[in-house]
Amino acid sequence: MFNRKGKRNAEEHLKTLSIQFGEDQKMVTQLAEVLYQDRTELKEDIDSSWDFLNTLRNKPTELDTKIEQIKIEMDRYQDIIDYAQ
Repeated sequence: MFNRKGKRNAEEHLKTLSIQFGEDQKMVTQLAEVLYQDRTELKEDIDSSWDFLNTLRNKPTELDTKIEQIKIEMDRYQDIIDYAQ
């Protein structure tokens, strides 16, 4: 179907795209690992803040409501982290 030159050009183009795809795949993997590490560190920071909030005594009702909202969001965030693993 192809002449020799067309076949050679197509093979070279395929090889170039294959190399580029491999490099892109490595970069995406590295960025995903960085994102996962950032999320894990953020989760640790939030957990320590959460522990501090739980140590407060005589919390106003408004703070209790906001803390409950934070807890719901933390559960969602933990689901994202678990999914990423």
